[in-house]
Amino acid sequence: MVKKITIALSLLLTGLASHAQQDSTALGGSEVDQSTMDSLGLVNPVLQKKYNSGVTAFTANKYMEAVQLFTEVILMDEMYVDAYFYRGQAFQGLEKFDEAIKDFDKTVLIDPNIHEAAYFKGKCYMDQGDYENSAKAFDQASDLNKSDEKYPYFKGVAEFQMEQYELAIKSFDEAI
Repeated sequence: MVKKITIALSLLLTGLASHAQQDSTALGGSEVDQSTMDSLGLVNPVLQKKYNSGVTAFTANKYMEAVQLFTEVILMDEMYVDAYFYRGQAFQGLEKFDEAIKDFDKTVLIDPNIHEAAYFKGKCYMDQGDYENSAKAFDQASDLNKSDEKYPYFKGVAEFQMEQYELAIKSFDEAI
């Protein structure tokens, strides 16, 4: 009886080791394997590692490195919305505002729930002194999330800069 259990456990462990080998090979990234991973909602570990490295570089203010890593992630998966969002912030840190704005627009296009992308777009325009587009971006952010009071506040700041005082007061009142 003990011998049969030992043999069964040995076969089971051999099967698990073989299955693990197949799984790690499957994660290697062939077309068929990637589509299987996608259908199961799994993320390619190489892609995830690059993304995580990008976040680490971004939080360390290594913006150029972060842009490179997030670009690699986007090349691997063009719908990886967080990579666009963080790459936009890294571009913003490099003061490459046009590139940042494109990434923030792409973020909102893929996932309108990421209203912060419209907010950061507004900040980019504001940093360039383009208060008209800044106000529009803050308005977009507010449309995407009515409960965040900073969006109408910053819209009011942009309107104030354009000397549209009545509109600014209205936006500030909305923020309060």
